[in-house]
Amino acid sequence: MEKSLQGRVAVVTGAAGGIGQAIVSAFGGAGVTVHALTRGGVPPSSLSNGASISWHHVDLADDRAIAEFVARLRVSERGIDYLVHSAGVFRSGPVAQSPVDELDNVWRVNLRAPYVLTQLLLPALARQKGYIAFINSSVWLNPKIDLAGYTMSKYALKAFADVLRAEINNQDVRVLSIFPGKTATPMQETIHDARALFYQSDELLQPESVAANLISALSMPSTCEVTEIFMRPARPTTPTFND
Repeated sequence: MEKSLQGRVAVVTGAAGGIGQAIVSAFGGAGVTVHALTRGGVPPSSLSNGASISWHHVDLADDRAIAEFVARLRVSERGIDYLVHSAGVFRSGPVAQSPVDELDNVWRVNLRAPYVLTQLLLPALARQKGYIAFINSSVWLNPKIDLAGYTMSKYALKAFADVLRAEINNQDVRVLSIFPGKTATPMQETIHDARALFYQSDELLQPESVAANLISALSMPSTCEVTEIFMRPARPTTPTFND
């Protein structure tokens, strides 16, 4: 029997757009109190859906900003049930020409920030026997040229999730990685535009489908851990990078 998420507390990064925004909306609909992290603006639609959502402006490339957010959270919260890492940045270019600073930024947001935030919230997650979810990418399954930094960060994020699971399962904290294929997000639209490809969002995986799979996994009884979910568009799509 699936359990209700009503009354639970979640932290979601990358919450203002794409998959993160769909997850915030799904959590709100399930009665979950959401702490939504964004670096930029807040989507207007999320302010009028009646859900309990607190928005926090946090630059995930800045360790101090992450620590300050967690410090503020500990003052008012009894614990965290769900931590969802949905933020990410995408950069492309050949190794021979890509600036190292660009690699550093991808690494900081896609890997270091999840590590730092998870480390700081582990005590709060352990108190609630919580669930940590990484919204990853399927790009590492079939690496392509020009994507060294991005692919490295996603492969390393999978490794981090796997090691973390082995370390904290004995504290009743569960770990899930979701690997979506091409999803109709602003990032995917930007990639299509950059490569002069026709963008047809309704042929891609929808953010709401990823959010629905996450909610389903979190709703499993505490005796069940969903460790990995792979998703892809039902129809073949124009090759870009994560096919």
